Amino acid sequence: QAHLVPATSAMTSALKLSCKCIDDGLLKISGLPGAVQDELLAAVFPAGTRGVCGGLYDARSGVIDAGNGEVMSVAGSKEVTMSELGLHGSHIIEWELAGSAAGKVLGAAQQAAKDVLEGFSPDCIRVAFENMRGRRIRRGQTLCGWARESDRVDNSDGSPKILVLLGSAKISRGFKYAKEDKESLDVELSPGDMLVLYGPARSWVSAVNGFQPGDGDPFDFVHVWLQDHRRLKQRKPEIYEKIHSPPAPSPAAFDYKWMQFSYLVLEKPSPGGWALVELQGDQESSQATSSEAGYKGNSKGRRRWTSKTEPENRESKWARAIGA
Repeated sequence: QAHLVPATSAMTSALKLSCKCIDDGLLKISGLPGAVQDELLAAVFPAGTRGVCGGLYDARSGVIDAGNGEVMSVAGSKEVTMSELGLHGSHIIEWELAGSAAGKVLGAAQQAAKDVLEGFSPDCIRVAFENMRGRRIRRGQTLCGWARESDRVDNSDGSPKILVLLGSAKISRGFKYAKEDKESLDVELSPGDMLVLYGPARSWVSAVNGFQPGDGDPFDFVHVWLQDHRRLKQRKPEIYEKIHSPPAPSPAAFDYKWMQFSYLVLEKPSPGGWALVELQGDQESSQATSSEAGYKGNSKGRRRWTSKTEPENRESKWARAIGA
């Protein structure tokens, strides 16, 4: 097991990050170098990590859409690269497992936003990755709909958390007070940008509502959340357990429409340098189409992915805060 190496002034002095106040409870930090981004991405996929991933499952046809005219099968297991984990996936790791890479980024963020992050001590990291594979987000739409955070201890919980954007794509992350609001605060994010959410912003709903493709592997974009879940574990152990130990995907589960596979990060690297991953299908699924997991060719007449439609944004009172 890796041991946490605290960020020192020598480690963070070269990381001169800029900080901008977007709104009350929302800061944007920029300037994380590409080499540090790659280091962090490798660090949050330590060997032995288990997560869930998949494509978009159509219950009527039994097909899992993997984008780009391909489908995914569900039976068996196979070693794949990180870029072959489907459209999306996620996992959570204990803070110590990310080693000095996470400490370096945290230390730089704390220097850039001392007033908010002084004393912030995360104990875990949540990783959520996305590969668009031909999907688009049209104006007024979102990638997965508007959602409120599920890890607040109570309605007054305004404790900080940090989002680090990794990958190759630029995205827009929108914020609203409530799902039914027509106006949103849209913040443009490039790889290496961070958002600090605290205070009132922790109660907002948010969504990815813009995407500009980049050119790189293994993912289009990755949300790396630096979080402190100590109070959540004490106050809401059932929610903590659901977040930290999600069950293996099952066709009977509600979220099987998005997550059909489990994965295990292996110790050996792929030819591209990133870790290899064992992709594990549901052995009991009646929808199994192959004895091994992976992408397959297009099925004639299958349903294609369409993004969730949201009301088109109007001139927002928050527009002053939009910017890269």
